[in-house]
Amino acid sequence: MLIVFQVIASLFDFWPFTKLKQPWRGVVLSAALIPASLIAWNICLWFFGEYAVEKTLGLVEAPMLLGMLTLSTLFGGWPANKLRQPLKGAVLLILSIVIEAIGYLILSALGCW
Repeated sequence: MLIVFQVIASLFDFWPFTKLKQPWRGVVLSAALIPASLIAWNICLWFFGEYAVEKTLGLVEAPMLLGMLTLSTLFGGWPANKLRQPLKGAVLLILSIVIEAIGYLILSALGCW
């Protein structure tokens, strides 16, 4: 879960912490992202029970990382390059969710999940 939150933060260009200098940006981001990922993980445990690891990795994390990393690394943030944060991050997050859904459908059709 933490990796997903870190990549989401990168889609937002680490907004609203962009004015902080390192190492404080990393400290503050860690202080925000670690509890957020623990809360999300506990929600997944509550929702999926004993199958939380398989379900969250298969349904959420792997396809979402595919979508987010595709937009951020291969396309360099396109098509939201001209937008400002937080709108840019929101657009990229929505597009990554669409790519996640398509990736999940493809992987499901291939029998991976």
